Amino acid sequence: MKEKDIYIVPDDYTHAIPTAKYGMHLSKKLDSTAVLQLIENISPLIPVMTVGAMKGFPSPIEQSVLAKKVIPYVEKIDNATQHIWDRSRCEVAVGYPVNEVIQIASNNNPFLMIVEGSSELTFFNEWFGTSETTVAENTECPVLIVQPKTEWHPIENILYLIDIDDNKSENIEVLYRLTKSLDAHLQVGFISKKNKIDANERFFEMVIEIKELLNDKNASFYQIFGEKNSDDVKLLVEVLSPDWIALEQKNKNFFQRAFDDYNTKRLILQSEIPVLVF
Repeated sequence: MKEKDIYIVPDDYTHAIPTAKYGMHLSKKLDSTAVLQLIENISPLIPVMTVGAMKGFPSPIEQSVLAKKVIPYVEKIDNATQHIWDRSRCEVAVGYPVNEVIQIASNNNPFLMIVEGSSELTFFNEWFGTSETTVAENTECPVLIVQPKTEWHPIENILYLIDIDDNKSENIEVLYRLTKSLDAHLQVGFISKKNKIDANERFFEMVIEIKELLNDKNASFYQIFGEKNSDDVKLLVEVLSPDWIALEQKNKNFFQRAFDDYNTKRLILQSEIPVLVF
């Protein structure tokens, strides 16, 4: 599968080598150009909520001076990753990281963006978001959130958690291409607030639809139902032990994210494995 560029965005370019290596390995598997995007943060204390605010932005000359600080780290990362995948390049930006990443995604329309997630699950982060969840919710492309120091290993299983009343055929198509290139097995977990009897009919309809989209590629299907299902979602992840979790987050509004018992933002923040956000 030859796709558009894959952008790799470490949270801290001074400790970027593990995330860069992960992104290079994935880019090689997907036969895509890897773009290592390093960002010199002009304000470490900038709140996540100020997406779009550009007050106090440095002049072009000041930006050039700031960008030069990144060069030694570019060389270190290149030395550590060049043996993995040679179809790669590095780009440097200066600004507020969240704003920059969202703008870069809009300008370049990558196939996938790999973002390093380093935020803790706290009440504030769950309600108001973090840099990684804000990027995931405000970009058109899929975003893969990986934890710092995540090491690459072959992707054998991807668990896609989907609301049983959604019909995200475009997500299934992306997952089909990913699982085919990665030689991975797709696990689909349908989540419904309905009772078992009411949910079963829709469950079998969705299984048929997804099988058709997967072009008969082997997949496993699971069903979680009931008003309180967050514990069951957690148990499903523990039992299936996937290498990635995939979920729909971009088209949910604030109240859906905050008040659903199955809280996608909480799942992103507490996950120890990469999370692919559509």
